[in-house]
Amino acid sequence: MAMANMVSISAAFALVIAAMRCIAEAQIVPLENVFWLANLATGVFCGATIFAATFAVLCATFFTAKRRRAKLEAELDSPDDI
Repeated sequence: MAMANMVSISAAFALVIAAMRCIAEAQIVPLENVFWLANLATGVFCGATIFAATFAVLCATFFTAKRRRAKLEAELDSPDDI
């Protein structure tokens, strides 16, 4: 579920970035001179970069939480408490 949300958010970012570039370029040059494919490629690259960065942060957070939980469980299970 979280992975699907991340992919859809990254795809939305890619489309928004491509659309913003196309709109900005269309304000400067005529529509037939807009580099549609280049703008889409830039958007896809930015979306993929956002996906990779978000995935890396979530993985780091998950593994840190997993390590902390194991440490807490080890402390609670130790016989030194009694």
